[in-house]
Amino acid sequence: MAVRRFLDSPHTVRSRLTYAAAALLAIATARTVATDLAALHARAREAGPAADVVVAARDLPLGVPLRVRDLSVRRAFTGQLPPGSLRSPDDAVGRVVTTPVLSGSVLTARHLAPADRNGLDGLVPPGMRAVRVSAEGADWVAPGSVVDLFVTFDPAAVGPDTDPTQLAVGAALVIAAGTADGVGGATDDGFDGTAPGAGLTVLTDPDGARRLAFAAAHGILTVALAPPEEAAPAREG
Repeated sequence: MAVRRFLDSPHTVRSRLTYAAAALLAIATARTVATDLAALHARAREAGPAADVVVAARDLPLGVPLRVRDLSVRRAFTGQLPPGSLRSPDDAVGRVVTTPVLSGSVLTARHLAPADRNGLDGLVPPGMRAVRVSAEGADWVAPGSVVDLFVTFDPAAVGPDTDPTQLAVGAALVIAAGTADGVGGATDDGFDGTAPGAGLTVLTDPDGARRLAFAAAHGILTVALAPPEEAAPAREG
């Protein structure tokens, strides 16, 4: 009888409820911890092992042959790296940048010309042509810019019913820039193709190359900057 009174006492009932609540809390906590650990292991498997990866030590503009000081190495999880990521500076040194890379970005094979090519030939995709021209306003255009090239013909040669200024090539990617002797231009005496000017090397298709050759021989070329998103895509061969 005394045992029954003890078990039925309010103190004992409260204790049993407290123990039950503690047990339920411990079970819930164990389940939460187990779930979190499983998620962490799953993320670790997705991230993959850590490995060295090559990153740009500075902004890398179009057309630059890479040097050791242009690159650095950091550790990263392989599962988080883009395809074709380079693992050693030896894989990049001497190769030409074909896509501008921001400082700190992972360097991939797609950013660079093939290892067995160098100079401007490494920037010319199959089906495209690199054309050197001189143009008014070209002295402030940098490699990597996207430009429209307009040609102005002698009004006397095209007649009064034709606009003497026409678009020769639109949205062309500039792969080199600098002062050079002109390939067409005007002097104080008129359209004789002898004036020097700032030079540009632009990427265009064969039809665009022919238009630029004709424009340079018969008129004055003028450059206008275009938005980078309008860059004409390089054709695949």
